[in-house]
Amino acid sequence: MNYVKPIFTCIFLVTLSLGVSGFSPISNVPKKVQHTFDIKYPKVKVVQWSYYSNTMWWVADFTMNGTEYLAKFKVDGTWIETQNEVKRKKVPLKVKNRIALEFEGYKIKNIVRINSKKGSIYKVQLRKGRVISDLLVTTKN
Repeated sequence: MNYVKPIFTCIFLVTLSLGVSGFSPISNVPKKVQHTFDIKYPKVKVVQWSYYSNTMWWVADFTMNGTEYLAKFKVDGTWIETQNEVKRKKVPLKVKNRIALEFEGYKIKNIVRINSKKGSIYKVQLRKGRVISDLLVTTKN
């Protein structure tokens, strides 16, 4: 008997259902979440909202001043963090120096700034040959 097709179909359906349950684009954002977003980003008018059921976070994808952002909020409207990709020339010197000192020979693949109530950190993806490393760097001491 040929079991390949039924097994493949079963795997596909399970994968599809898991993907759909974890993330879904939604337009009816809770008022508290929308209110917090509007206060934090008053000039932003076009937002793509998504809800992640595994974390229970509302995530807003938007563009502001030509830069793409991703902002996360709790269901009660509490802002968690905002992320955006940063060009190397915009990275603080303190962050660049730490990378150069501790990761000599590594090349920067990309840099994401993560802003939260605790401050800013930079998630830096580095590469040296086939080795790819993620590094979190703060501007604080």
